[in-house]
Amino acid sequence: MSIVHKKYEQKVREYLSKNLPFEDIELFDVTYRRERGGNILRVVIDGQNVGLEECTKVSNFVSEWLDSEDFITERYSLEVSTPGIDRPLKSKEDFIKFKGKLCKITLKTPVDEGRKNFKGIISSVVDNKLSLFVEQENKSFEIDIENIKKAKLEIDF
Repeated sequence: MSIVHKKYEQKVREYLSKNLPFEDIELFDVTYRRERGGNILRVVIDGQNVGLEECTKVSNFVSEWLDSEDFITERYSLEVSTPGIDRPLKSKEDFIKFKGKLCKITLKTPVDEGRKNFKGIISSVVDNKLSLFVEQENKSFEIDIENIKKAKLEIDF
């Protein structure tokens, strides 16, 4: 990703973090990427009962702001969406919010004799560590949140 694209992301993220005018809608993520169909500015929102109507409102708000600021100098498409049911978990607050839910975690540095992958239920989050209960092993693991490379909710059928 280019430095210019990072600047676009940063400017959009900073503005929306402070100025999103809709109750119960929060900014989850902003990415600007070159994809097969061209450049995509993707704004991901979250909140209670966020759906198509809220995505449309945010899309209109962001589009008006982008048109008035006119700082993105190349052609792009704007997409506004939600994280989905298999959403990524990116912060301590996400782990707290989804306590009791099933998630899949990949670590940066292996623990427990070289293990990097875990799938289990988030039991608790204390300080900067989460406790993950892996049902198949009937065992809990303490995981340092700073050591998490990737985490996402899993769909539990």
